[in-house]
Amino acid sequence: MFESTFMFVAGFLFTWPALALLVTLAVWFDYADWRGTAVFLSLVAMASAYFYFNLTWQQLLYYTAGWLGIGLLCSFWLYKSFVDKQVRLFKLGTSRYSKKESLVEFIKPTRNIPKIVSWIFIWPVSITQTMLQDVIRFVEHLVSTVFRGVYNRIYESAVAALR
Repeated sequence: MFESTFMFVAGFLFTWPALALLVTLAVWFDYADWRGTAVFLSLVAMASAYFYFNLTWQQLLYYTAGWLGIGLLCSFWLYKSFVDKQVRLFKLGTSRYSKKESLVEFIKPTRNIPKIVSWIFIWPVSITQTMLQDVIRFVEHLVSTVFRGVYNRIYESAVAALR
């Protein structure tokens, strides 16, 4: 029983649907700030891709060096995006920090080393999550400003029907 379950799972891990599922789950966990789980799922996806594409050790070394180099460059952009978001939330009054000094301490690079390291290792996941977050923020802006009147009219007609 255990052997057949293991073979099924191992066989599934070396397929395109498994890679897509692992990356999708990693993006979702990164969005939920479960970076450890996102890194783990990304590492499993990378190991799965290694076996699926049948890479040599030399190819793996080159790809890993390129991967980490791109990840380092992406981490600069992701850190800037993170800091900008925290400052924007503070200015809007929706930050979890009410004092500027607390926020300044929170956004220090030295306090965010685990986050930065995870961005370097799983940069495609973090970039995708950040870009999706920007799209979601844009849609929220549309709903709260452009389409607000439509939603208010629907609400007011529903309330009027209750009277």
